[in-house]
Amino acid sequence: EKEFNKVVEKVQTQELELLKKYSNSTVSAYVVVSSMQGLDEVKLGERYEALGPKAKETFYGKKIAAQLANLRKMAIGSIAPNFSAPLADGGALDLHETKAKVKIVDFGASWCMPCRGENVNLLQIYKRFRPRGLEIISVSLDENKQAWLQAIGQDGSNWKNVSDLKGFKSEIANEYGITAIPATFILDEENRIVAKNLRGKELEKKIEEMLKKKK
Repeated sequence: EKEFNKVVEKVQTQELELLKKYSNSTVSAYVVVSSMQGLDEVKLGERYEALGPKAKETFYGKKIAAQLANLRKMAIGSIAPNFSAPLADGGALDLHETKAKVKIVDFGASWCMPCRGENVNLLQIYKRFRPRGLEIISVSLDENKQAWLQAIGQDGSNWKNVSDLKGFKSEIANEYGITAIPATFILDEENRIVAKNLRGKELEKKIEEMLKKKK
């Protein structure tokens, strides 16, 4: 994994150099769009700033600008956008009205195996920290209701499960700038984003730290 990450880093550095060299090319803007999935606001911002005025005005340049605006809106320290969505067991959930000392907003889907695998960790974390004020809100990007409900039952995900069943066309996913899953946001009691995309032990450590501050 370390070796793979080194290769990715090298490729991204070379890509950035090429973008700067051909800054006004429509192809440069297209390259950024085709590889922006999963990029954070810092890396995408670097690539957008490398583009010249002509490239920024293209269809692809405008797509990058829109995604960058979404990501910056979801930066650490920002208030997470509120949403209301149907719950798997009936009724609806309003994010900001959901009271908890720490909230995990986790985007996934029944067909996403890495998401399903991470549910094993989330179950342990939920069992340990729920009595101390943790709540998990899973936002599914499923389109098939039966598949969604079946996955909840199989994984034993007995926290808050919501979905508008619109897949990646979900208004919630769009508001949060979701282009790849799993994607996770850790919120404090005031719905402020404290961390993003933590998994396993790192996530557990962050929750422990946040709950200690609330004592």
